[in-house]
Parts: sequence; structure tokens; C-alpha cells
Amino acid sequence: MSTVQTALALGAVFGLGTVIAALGLRNRPTVAAQYTARRSWLREHWKRLLAALAAATAAGLFTGWPVAALAAGALAWFAPRLFGSEQTGRAEIERIDAIAAWIESLRDVLAAAAGLEQTITATAAYAPPRIRAEVAALADDLHAGRSLSDALADFARAVDDETADMAVMALSAAANQSGNLSDLLSRLARTAREGAAVRMRIQASRARVRTASRIMAAVALIFPAGLIVLNRDFLAPYGNATGQMVLALVVGIYALALWWLASLSAPARAVRLLGGSTA
Repeated sequence: MSTVQTALALGAVFGLGTVIAALGLRNRPTVAAQYTARRSWLREHWKRLLAALAAATAAGLFTGWPVAALAAGALAWFAPRLFGSEQTGRAEIERIDAIAAWIESLRDVLAAAAGLEQTITATAAYAPPRIRAEVAALADDLHAGRSLSDALADFARAVDDETADMAVMALSAAANQSGNLSDLLSRLARTAREGAAVRMRIQASRARVRTASRIMAAVALIFPAGLIVLNRDFLAPYGNATGQMVLALVVGIYALALWWLASLSAPARAVRLLGGSTA
């Protein structure tokens, strides 16, 4: 590799690091907030930043192409967003199951409790782990004397799920009018379970799209690397400025395809019943 190619590769790596740092440090209202935001951003993304810099450095030194260095760094940086949506889908299903289990516990305790607020407080200690903190905060608000409607509204915002919105609407209605709340909670829990089953089937169907994204990314890495090792002269036209421009166009089209596939496999955002949206 020539000195010019090495300098271009290192310059590309430095430019990638500068762009990523600029994206993480935008929207700075004050110097103190800027420092806090920088530390928070680094704590959250330092592994991704190191992986991106390492990938960009390796690609730059291996090929000597600035475009290859930037593409490798960008792929390493966006890899969790492009290929890591299964965890988000599983967390969503676990949250719905937890809400359904809590609704069932409310139904079971309601017959023995003196009232709705006492029922909620009694279930806080053994609520499902996925929403235990939110239910405990709801019980603390009721202990502190807040109205049931305000406490439930905060609970719905904290859980951020349309199933929790349905539970909050049912509990708020039960607090203001008489009726058979046990039957309503039973139907609500059954609906939540059915919704979780539907989302599980949707997640399984989207797994095929994520697999296709991984295959495309693997081909984009393995095929050029094999050509560089086995037949470097075949890729020699990409070594000049015109070749780098053509390579940038090809990489851009490939990146657009990967991003499109990732958007197809990402969980859809459902409109919440009490306003806002949830992933």
C-alpha cells in the first residue's frame, strides 16, 4: 500500500469519527448540559464507536480506499439498528404478557380487597418483573394521596403500551361507575394474551427479512474481500479518484437496500389509545 493510500485511509477513519461525534453532541443548550450529554452518549455508545473505528481502520489499511473505510465504519455503527430488532420485538411481547398477568392478578385480588386502590396496592409487591417498577410507582402515588386518575395516567405514560392504556381506561371507568369489573378485567387479559400471540407470529415472519439483510451484508463484505486477496488486479480501477466515486455510488445503493430491508423488519409503531405512539 502506498503512502498516499495510507494517508487517505487514516483520513477517512478520522472523518468517520468526527461525523459520529458530531451526531452525538448535537442539540447542546448549555456548557454543563453539553458535558453531561457527551458523557451519557459515550457511556451508551462507546462500544459501537470503537467497533466502527476498528472496522474503518481495518478496511482502510486492507484496501487503501477511503470509501471502503467509511462504508465499513458505517456498517459497524448501524449494525445493531439494521440487524438487532429481535430483542425489541421480544421485549414488547414480554411487556404485553406482563400487563396481562397483572390484570389477572387485579381480577383475583379485587374480590378480597376493600376497593380498587387497595387492590392495586396489594398487587404491587408481586407484579411481573417487566412492569414491577411501574406498578410500584403507581402504588406509591396512591399512598401519597394522589387521585386514582392522575396516578393511572402516569402509569400509562411510564409503561408506554396500548395494552396498558386499555387497562387504565377500564380501571378509570370502574372508579367512576358501578359494574362488573372482574368480567371486564378477564376479557381485557384474554385480549392482551391474544395480542401477544399475534405479535409473536408477526415477529417470526419478519425474521426472514432480517435473515435476508444479514446475508446481503455478508456478501457485501466477503465477496470484495475475496477478490482483494485472490485477484487484486481485478479491482485496480477502483484505486483512483473516479473509481472511488463509482464505488461510493455502488455502496450508497447497497446501503439504501439494507436500510429498506431493516425498515421492513422493524416493529411497527402502534398508536396508543391515550395519545402518543409506542414501538
